[in-house]
Amino acid sequence: MSGDKKRKRQSEDGEPSQPTKSKKVAFEKKKFSDTDPLIITHHPEEDIPGAVILTGLELPENITLKPYVSDKSTAAAKRPLFLHSSEHPILDYVARAPQDNSCNQHRKHYIAVYDPETNKLDFHHTQLLELKAIPRMTQEEIDEEQEAEKNRTSRAAAREALGLAFGTKKAKKNIGSVTENAITSGEITSGLNKDDLVEAAVLKQVEETTKDMPTKEDLQATADDTKPRPKPNLGAIKFSDVYTAKDVIGEEILALISVKPWLEVVEKKENIKLPFRFIAHRMTSLAQKKEIRRLKVLRYLHMLLSFNQLLKPIGRTSGKKLPSRKDIRIKAEMPDAIADGVIRKFCDGKEMTKWHVDYLMTHICVFALIVDDFETDIKDLQEDLRLDQKQMTQYFQEVGARVSALPASVLKARGMSKEKGAAHRIAKLRLPLDFPVVGRGPGRRR
Repeated sequence: MSGDKKRKRQSEDGEPSQPTKSKKVAFEKKKFSDTDPLIITHHPEEDIPGAVILTGLELPENITLKPYVSDKSTAAAKRPLFLHSSEHPILDYVARAPQDNSCNQHRKHYIAVYDPETNKLDFHHTQLLELKAIPRMTQEEIDEEQEAEKNRTSRAAAREALGLAFGTKKAKKNIGSVTENAITSGEITSGLNKDDLVEAAVLKQVEETTKDMPTKEDLQATADDTKPRPKPNLGAIKFSDVYTAKDVIGEEILALISVKPWLEVVEKKENIKLPFRFIAHRMTSLAQKKEIRRLKVLRYLHMLLSFNQLLKPIGRTSGKKLPSRKDIRIKAEMPDAIADGVIRKFCDGKEMTKWHVDYLMTHICVFALIVDDFETDIKDLQEDLRLDQKQMTQYFQEVGARVSALPASVLKARGMSKEKGAAHRIAKLRLPLDFPVVGRGPGRRR
């Protein structure tokens, strides 16, 4: 048995028994000797953990000073640190930087913190503070101070009342200015400082000065009323009710317009020569469908286009000179009753100013929209009026229409290429109306 290895005692179930106790490993703290190197760390000035206190006072042990940092300076190193405690029943302890710091202005103060576990010595830059004990005001002193302030305010108010009653105009003006601005000493109210009161007074003065000035909406409404265009029905629910023949032309004028010659020509399938592309491309279709009201609008538009052709320019201005009554009656095929209405509406005496010319053009655009069910190709009208595409677009936009290029589906239906379709534009009148807004105009050149 001596040569055999000792077997572990088995448990009752036959299994080898496990050890009941494990070995413990003891870790001893490392002890540094005097010969071990000391690790010294110097922290930058931004790290300010404490303060050196110069004091001739003995601070009670149960008093705790709370640190505060001023936020007036954004740089952390330049923020003044001060300590304060109000735990004493009659004294306030305050530690601040000394006022007379001439002897210490070139000195720097540090606090050294030694850690025996790591053998490190950390040096932290700190501020030099001076501790003072300030007696706290009693309730009687506070009441006396408040009473004195109240008396001073009452005396000031009495002087102002006397000045307003018996003072000169200049004195009254000065008193009123002081009262309005409320920036004199003792006038700080409602938790506002002097700068806030000055700002409030300036804002109030600006508000009073500008309260009668028109707003942006008022300027836009005024501009809309003076724009050379037909007056739209801004309360319309359907776009077809924005401009109607009844409102723009008038029932009396519509009753005077005869479309019988056009209807007879179409019924007899005779050829008729019309001088305007817009009229020629639409007259036959409307006559065949018996669209009498839209046909009357087209007839009235024909008269206005003929009337526009008879206008003569006045020198280098944008104005126009009216033709004779005979030319209007014969060449424009306009009865005298209708001619009188056109002259009263679109002319200034025997002339048309730029405003009146634009007024005529926007009416022509509206009539074109009514004839084409408020969606028209502006190309025909542009050629009849001898305008470029930009001018024609501006007139349609002035009446609230949206002008855009022909969509690809329309180009395909008409068999047009993109190059040929670029000369065409579609003007649509839809709600909400899209009127040009009033511009601010160019800024002053410096």
